[in-house]
Amino acid sequence: MTWSLELYQQTNARLWRQGQQSTVVIHHIIAKDTIDEDVMKALRKKRKSNRLFIDSVKSQNWRCCPLTDPYENLANSIVLLAVKDYRDALKKLKKWPRNESAKIMKDEVERFFRSAWYRELTSVDGEYLISKLQAEVDEP
Repeated sequence: MTWSLELYQQTNARLWRQGQQSTVVIHHIIAKDTIDEDVMKALRKKRKSNRLFIDSVKSQNWRCCPLTDPYENLANSIVLLAVKDYRDALKKLKKWPRNESAKIMKDEVERFFRSAWYRELTSVDGEYLISKLQAEVDEP
């Protein structure tokens, strides 16, 4: 199973063939506390954020509003999703310190918070945000 929402959707779309009469039903067999469970959760989050962004862009009145509004909304959505993913990873690591998928997510999000791309999206200091989120999760 792939972490990429686009590849996942493309793979599922290819299961149905043009002219096919039968309905295609996709079943996922996922064991509890496995990487596949984490992948499915990540794919659901990505699908939800994609829908939110598309809905946000569609709801804009393009004649009256500046073109930057949807991009600002996208930037905010990206940062907020990263914060949520980071918080979730920290909580998992607090409960299960050896959780590999949580370690990977934590490292990836920290790399994002320290990246030039993140600095293009927001003026919030990445290191400050990391320390605040860590302190929040460490509170009893």
